[in-house]
Amino acid sequence: MRISLTSSPSSCNAVHRLCHVAGPALVLYEHIDRDDFGTSVDNMRFFLKVGLLPPHRATFIFIATGCHSIAFPTALPNVHVIDRPTSSRCGTIGAWHAGLIHAHSIAGGLKFSHFVLLSSRVRGPFLPSWAPPTLDWLHHYSVLLKPPVALVGPIVSCEHGLSSLHLKGLPLVIERRAALEHLLPILSTCPGSEADTTDLLASLSHRLLEAGHSLRALAQGFLPNIEASIASWPLLRRGCSRGPPFHPHPLESLFVVTSTALRDLLPPLLTQEVVRYTRLVDLGKSSS
Repeated sequence: MRISLTSSPSSCNAVHRLCHVAGPALVLYEHIDRDDFGTSVDNMRFFLKVGLLPPHRATFIFIATGCHSIAFPTALPNVHVIDRPTSSRCGTIGAWHAGLIHAHSIAGGLKFSHFVLLSSRVRGPFLPSWAPPTLDWLHHYSVLLKPPVALVGPIVSCEHGLSSLHLKGLPLVIERRAALEHLLPILSTCPGSEADTTDLLASLSHRLLEAGHSLRALAQGFLPNIEASIASWPLLRRGCSRGPPFHPHPLESLFVVTSTALRDLLPPLLTQEVVRYTRLVDLGKSSS
C-alpha cells in the first residue's frame, strides 16, 4: 500500500487503536536521498535486500521524504510506503510521527506488540553466516524487551555525565504502552535540527527511567539492565566510561551508522569481527 501526504498529519487519535493486544512489530523506517553523505540510498537498498521479515514478524512502514530513487516492494502484504513532500517539516522525528499515526489505516487494523525506529542513516542488518537462521535480526532486540525493560538500543551513552544516561543509536525498539505514553509525545514535537533530534531521542530514555522502566543495551559491554534507581547509578559509571567492547560480538553490532566520520571505518571492522568469530566457530572454540 502507498499513500501520499500533502501536509504533516495533525491528529494522533488513531494511534491508540494500535496497541490493545500483542502482535507483530511495527517498523517505522525513515528515508531521504541524502546528498550530503551519499550512502542513504545504499543503506535503504541493503535493508530491502536482507532486512525484510514475514508478516507474522513485522509490518514495515517506509516514510520517504521528497524525491527518491528507491523501488519499494509494495506488492508485499506487510510493506507500506508514505510519501512526504520535500517541504515536510520536523525531519526524522516528523517522518516517524507520520508513520505512527497512519499505521492503523495502513496496516489494516493490525495490533502491534512493539515499535521499531529505523533510518537510512544506518546500514544493516549484518548477520554472520553462522547465526541461527530461525533467529532474525529483530529477535535479538525484541528478546530483551521483557518487563521492566521498555526500551532496547545498541549502546549506552553518558558522555555528558550520568544525568544524561541514555540509549544511543538505531534501531530503538520500544514496548507498545511505553510508546504511547512516552514516545508519541516526543514524536509530536518538531526539532529544529538533527542535533535537536538526538536530544529528543535521548529524552526518551530519561522519560522511561523517571517512570520506573528499565533500559537494555544490545552490546554486552554494558550492564544488562539500566535501572531507574539512583542507588544503582554508581555501578553504571564503569559501563558507560569504557564504551562498547573493543571487539564487539557480531550479534551486538547488527546495524552500523554510516552518516558520520566513522562510516569508512566501522563496516571493515565489523567484517573483520565476523570473520574472526566465524573462524572460532569453525575451530570449535565458540558456539556463539
